[in-house]
Amino acid sequence: QHISACIWRGKSKSISYWINVLSDSVENFIKKTQDVALDYPDAKNELNFEINNFRELGQKILEASLKFGKDPFSSEKRAYLSVCAQKVLRSVARILAIADLIDIYSIIFYIENMQE
Repeated sequence: QHISACIWRGKSKSISYWINVLSDSVENFIKKTQDVALDYPDAKNELNFEINNFRELGQKILEASLKFGKDPFSSEKRAYLSVCAQKVLRSVARILAIADLIDIYSIIFYIENMQE
């Protein structure tokens, strides 16, 4: 979304709006990752483990965001939200690394079949 989407009729969006956007993003990422896990059974266990981890972290960042949104001047809540965001990003990076490996194995499999 564009930065201009942040402002509506001269007012910032409410915290509930941003929590809903974040929640939708978390659920969308989980759904897309589950679809990949179904399409590639060899990576299913590893992806499911990471999906469960991401789901827990997604819940924590939603809770931290809500608390921070209610008290945006709290340095403690800001620090906790930052820690949660870092953990979510690490989880996403692990999932993307698994997806990259799936792509690499798929390419190698395709090339080997083309050579035969």
